[in-house]
Amino acid sequence: MEGFEAATYGDRFADVYDDWYPTGPHTIDAVDRLAVLAAGTDGSGAGVVIELGVGTGSVAIPLARRGFDVRGIDASEAMIARLRSLDPTNSVASNVADFASFGVDRVPLRVTDSKGQCAVGLVFITSNTLLVVPGSLARVALFRRIAEVLRPTGGRFAFEAFVPPSTASAADNAADNAADNVVTIRSLTADRVVLTAARHDRVARTITGQFIDLGHGEAVHLRPFHLHEATPEELDDELGQAGMRLEQRTADWSGSPFTSASVNHVSVYIGDL
Repeated sequence: MEGFEAATYGDRFADVYDDWYPTGPHTIDAVDRLAVLAAGTDGSGAGVVIELGVGTGSVAIPLARRGFDVRGIDASEAMIARLRSLDPTNSVASNVADFASFGVDRVPLRVTDSKGQCAVGLVFITSNTLLVVPGSLARVALFRRIAEVLRPTGGRFAFEAFVPPSTASAADNAADNAADNVVTIRSLTADRVVLTAARHDRVARTITGQFIDLGHGEAVHLRPFHLHEATPEELDDELGQAGMRLEQRTADWSGSPFTSASVNHVSVYIGDL
């Protein structure tokens, strides 16, 4: 999407994010599952926990309140400002940076213990935030950086993402492109309507769209998003290239079984030692 940068989503959504996506069972399940992973299911104990794309801290803050050493990265200064306003005690150490291209020399992620070994026990990404990373090569580079900061024993990487629909051929896409352009109503009241305009490019394997927020007597607010599809199998291969292997895959944070009919997945990887 022309003009869409790493901070664009967060900058345009920070003022409404917590209202549009309030804490509910999904968030609570995520915090519970991540707390188990952070504590070390193999008896390795808790280490530093890092959320990439931390946003307003809806998951990071509850984890920190459970006693974990939580760090967060987000490209959007507006999102980080919102997080800090909700976390006055600074229980989450946050940094403004594009997590998709972070380097261990730019962002203080390579936390070491008394023996000089990496002390990060868990890196995680919620929602579909991983899919903002622009394509396979960029994801592999990110996964390698994540592998570098995880402690050598028991370090894990967890994320959630949607399962893409079957990919059509280029000919099908050209013949039926109109079917991939959709406008729907997200919400409708007497004083406000929010429309969603989205385009699914089956060849480029991207989903690009805008939430068009129209309020009575107010300026129009455009809230864009841009995602790059990846199947679970593709992600397994990419993480394998980074030296990590799949440990668990479920359909959601609550642990529902992942099947061929699942539309989302929560996947956990561990270093392939």
